[in-house]
Amino acid sequence: MSIFVYQCLLDHLVDIVFSNGNDTVLPSPPVLEQLRHRFKLDELLETYHMPPILALLRCQEPRTALLEIAQQLGLKYSPDVLSAVRLDEERIAAHITYIMDTPEANEEALALRRDEAQHFIDVLDQILSGHLAGMYRMYPLDISKTHRFMLKLSQLSDKLPHTIFIHSISDCDRFYRERGGFGEIYRASYRGRTVALKRLSTSLTADVDDQRKARLRFCQEVLIWRRLQHPFILPLLGIDRETFQPSLAMVSPWMEQGTALNHAKKNGPTVVEKLLFQVAQGLAYLHSMTVVHGDLRGSNILISDDMTARLTDFGLTVFADNHETANPSTTNRAGSIQWMAPELIDPGGFGCSRFLRTTASDAYAFACVCIELYTGLPPFAGLSDATALLQIIAGKRPSRPDELTSDMLWNVITQLWADSKEARPSIDSVVDSLEILCHTPRTPVEDPQISSMSIINQIEHIDTLLPPPTSTTLKLSVESNQTMSSYASTNSEFMAAHFPRRFFVVKCPSEVCLRPVSYYAHPTTYDLASESRSAVKSWVCGLYQPRISSS
Repeated sequence: MSIFVYQCLLDHLVDIVFSNGNDTVLPSPPVLEQLRHRFKLDELLETYHMPPILALLRCQEPRTALLEIAQQLGLKYSPDVLSAVRLDEERIAAHITYIMDTPEANEEALALRRDEAQHFIDVLDQILSGHLAGMYRMYPLDISKTHRFMLKLSQLSDKLPHTIFIHSISDCDRFYRERGGFGEIYRASYRGRTVALKRLSTSLTADVDDQRKARLRFCQEVLIWRRLQHPFILPLLGIDRETFQPSLAMVSPWMEQGTALNHAKKNGPTVVEKLLFQVAQGLAYLHSMTVVHGDLRGSNILISDDMTARLTDFGLTVFADNHETANPSTTNRAGSIQWMAPELIDPGGFGCSRFLRTTASDAYAFACVCIELYTGLPPFAGLSDATALLQIIAGKRPSRPDELTSDMLWNVITQLWADSKEARPSIDSVVDSLEILCHTPRTPVEDPQISSMSIINQIEHIDTLLPPPTSTTLKLSVESNQTMSSYASTNSEFMAAHFPRRFFVVKCPSEVCLRPVSYYAHPTTYDLASESRSAVKSWVCGLYQPRISSS
């Protein structure tokens, strides 16, 4: 499979030159050579002849160069430019699918390291971001599969997407607020707002292998968390790598109201149904994204300033359709016993071949959270972990709290506690029940629109890349037919590549002009009045592109 990267964008920019029907002067050979170099035209052409992976590794510079041209044309936010980028990146998405589905290419991609791995991860991240924003509808990229592929390459190469890193963290605590197996939590400021820094601590263990595993889990958590966008999910703002060098820290909004457990204790059972409804919606969203939370409990549900629940702590999160036994996240048995489904404690005894967190084990944990928020205590409070474990395996469950007055909710909880994971209802059906119970419609989640904003955000930085063009840098020399003919004959390969069927070179008394094939049935000669051309339009004349199939 071959690809000529960003062909649609290049096509569009060339078409702009002829959009008003005027002739456009062909730059002189020296200027043409300069344009070829400046706008990476050769790199674009080369991608068609490259192996699949190398083509993607080389696509970022031409993309930036073409968007620079769009900016100079005043078309940075043009719907047509953004549409061309979308079409090109849908083709790249198809190319990525080919790489993932072809064993040889898949193995080659996962073997990338250092800068090559970084470039490839950045391309995957860019395409994934576009799909999650709803920008690409023509090509149905398997988002979950692509995300797992990026995660695996990230862990193997120890690289994260460049766009995940943020800067300007300030006023960080000198001492941590909380500490656990994952590291420490600090409070800091970021762009005028209070944020939490979850630091990856390598000081908790001196064992090199343990540190490596901790970093792998860190990569997994941030890459999964980053793509979750929902009213009841705590957002990840980015990764800070400056405050605790060489350690990394996840950055999220600071939740001053604390945990859902403390909120329920403070405000009583009247707020619990609303909280559970919100938690269920957040959990249903995770499952719709083929993500299993894996550690749902009251302390991992925070309360925002508008008093809504936010799910957090994705350190044990896995993909719901992950069947790779080698993935350490699926076999990591960390977690809280009191919230664990029986098949996680004794897989073989409950019809499972191995330990595996699933949407059904999340559903079981949700039932435990219901009890926790009503009582203010964990399930099986007062029992040791060992005793609680035995109770769960034996089919024992917590008794109904006095504060839980709804028979409908209690019925839902008892169904979620079924020994057989297949017998438990989905969280979606739980949301339906709670919607009836709370007499409140579920919170609408914005359906991703085919919006230009995601691409606009990606190209926003281009303003600072180049100074505005000057009349000197854009000045075109009018060459004689003899000069251009000589150039064409001595550069036949270049001319053949850049002036294919799409264009005719039109000879004029004092100029050589370029017109689209669609303007003429046959080549002909036209007299042109001597008049100046738009400098920017002439600038784009360097972009002469062959019609190359993408497959």
